Amino acid sequence: MARISILTTAYNKQNFISECIQSVIDSSFQDWEMIVLDDCSNDDTFEIVSKYAEIDSRIKLFKNDVNLGDYANRNKVVTFSTAEYIKFLDADDCIYPWAIEYILKYFNQRPDVSWALDSINQCDEKPFPIVIEASEIYHWHINLGFSIFSKAPTSSTFKRDFFIQKGGFKELPMVGDMEFWLRLAIDSKLMLLPHGLIWSRGVVNNDSESSRNNSKLEIILLYDRIFSYYLNKIEFPDSSKFRFKYNLLFMKNFLKICLFPIRLKKHNSLYGLFLKNKI
Repeated sequence: MARISILTTAYNKQNFISECIQSVIDSSFQDWEMIVLDDCSNDDTFEIVSKYAEIDSRIKLFKNDVNLGDYANRNKVVTFSTAEYIKFLDADDCIYPWAIEYILKYFNQRPDVSWALDSINQCDEKPFPIVIEASEIYHWHINLGFSIFSKAPTSSTFKRDFFIQKGGFKELPMVGDMEFWLRLAIDSKLMLLPHGLIWSRGVVNNDSESSRNNSKLEIILLYDRIFSYYLNKIEFPDSSKFRFKYNLLFMKNFLKICLFPIRLKKHNSLYGLFLKNKI
């Protein structure tokens, strides 16, 4: 059994997937498996990965029968993993040669921690890795400005059993990762890791078709509403003052979307499903 599973979901990434896979192959730490789950690509993504899988048995390729969408596909790829740790790596990103080695080294130093986010800006008061208690994560994001909840899935590493136990990503368009970080931060300490582990391309569309029909305003409002939901569940320095400011921002965006009844109905439906734990 490999020590870590590198998990890559792919949808029409023929132009980038080779570079992504090669970056894993070139890692200084070699006890890994890479699992690629193709979400019904209509380009040559599957064929390209197949050639790598034929040569290297550590690379395992699967393909969905139907397009699942971004977050459902990420949850599914976890089920194929066998390692103790899982690291998401988007199909248009690359992992630096030293990254896996250092990520596992940091987890070995802190066996009490079950999830980590990398590509975090430097803290002037202490070096990485930085472990934050659950009660402090919101404070670090909001008051100290570390943008923890804005990190993409490709920044995340988990103990596999922890990810499954916590239920994985909810299928919320464009904000399923943010919601998961907010949920975990309620009761689970977090390890922050530095930049220089992942190179993120920062372009290209999502690994699915699911989020293309959602307007920017709908996404902003859903983000605001879910953030407010969790914000009311936890206390941190100046939390009351921040809740007041954030609620004003939410109402401003809510009034904007009220001008579009169809968008409002769609938004309320999504948020209603979230509250009922149906997503």
